[in-house]
Amino acid sequence: MSEMTIVGTAEKATDLFVSVLAKALTERLLTETFEGRVTAAQVQGLRYLAHNEERLMSDLADGLGISYPAATKTVERLVKKGLVVRESDPADRRVVRVRLTEPGAQLIRDIDGARSQMLTTVLASLEPGDRDSLMRGMSAFIAAALKQVEDGDLLTGICLHCGDTHQPGCPVAAALQRSQRV
Repeated sequence: MSEMTIVGTAEKATDLFVSVLAKALTERLLTETFEGRVTAAQVQGLRYLAHNEERLMSDLADGLGISYPAATKTVERLVKKGLVVRESDPADRRVVRVRLTEPGAQLIRDIDGARSQMLTTVLASLEPGDRDSLMRGMSAFIAAALKQVEDGDLLTGICLHCGDTHQPGCPVAAALQRSQRV
């Protein structure tokens, strides 16, 4: 297979993979199982807070790679749904802190559990060798792609925000360390 054929095939496969995850799994899950209670963007905000506990509004915006006004709008909608609370800092009223409520924490646990179940079903339908190849291939692809990225802001936007400390072997953490040395 020629280099151009491989690149074209890879482009189509990655676009389709992302589309399947976003539309067939995530959007369907939020619409059917959770009756549209939250949007995919709101789930990202909830997940960020679940992994990072109480945060400043500016931290949430930076962590999600969105503007401060967009973060404020997302938080306002989540506050109305009773999923997060917004609190002023007693020492400085300009500082706004955001944290999950128990219903918000439970909802993100339920969404993540349902998504894990869907992925379990999909992965179980693969032959063991195909499943292992998929996992090795995705890990290798992510690591190779992130070696090309030196922009710390872009890497922060890619990060899954698994907490203040990254999971061991996290390729994003390694790329962030490389970008800070540049």
